[in-house]
Amino acid sequence: MTLFGVVPTEQQLTRSVVLTLDDYRKGSTGPSDATVGTTPTIPVLLFNATNELLSLHTVMPVNWDKAQDCSLDFVWSLSTGQTNGDVLSITVDYVTLQKETTGAGIAKTSTQLTPTTTVTTANGLAIGDIYTMGTTIAAADGSNGFAVDDKTVGFCFEFHLTNLTDVADVHFVAGCVNYKCKY
Repeated sequence: MTLFGVVPTEQQLTRSVVLTLDDYRKGSTGPSDATVGTTPTIPVLLFNATNELLSLHTVMPVNWDKAQDCSLDFVWSLSTGQTNGDVLSITVDYVTLQKETTGAGIAKTSTQLTPTTTVTTANGLAIGDIYTMGTTIAAADGSNGFAVDDKTVGFCFEFHLTNLTDVADVHFVAGCVNYKCKY
């Protein structure tokens, strides 16, 4: 496929829906508002318990290629010093949003993902050090898949710390949904 006579590269086909703190909603027990830094001061959300929930609902752009998997990426900042090898574990539950489809609304069975990342000396163990983590949203998921001709228009996500075994205090900074686009 060409765009103005040029074959798009892989990078040109990948796009992101960038999600700021304003795009998220706190659950009944949500993370605390906090700030990081001095100049500039960055607003973040402090996660320090496994019952603190944050949700996100996003509608995908019309150029989303539903034949391809998506990914969900998060940016985290350490809010306490850590030990080399500690693991940050997040649980993400999601459902696809499908319009005009009986039994395929928000109330259907969710899919659970559990991305992790290991904090290391090489990447920083101090308060304020940044880590990213991501997980795949599979097009072929049995409960929440999507396909070219279906009526999926987006996603609803809810996430929280999986456990407090290693990294128990972390600031959520931002996130994005990455997708392949069609021309």
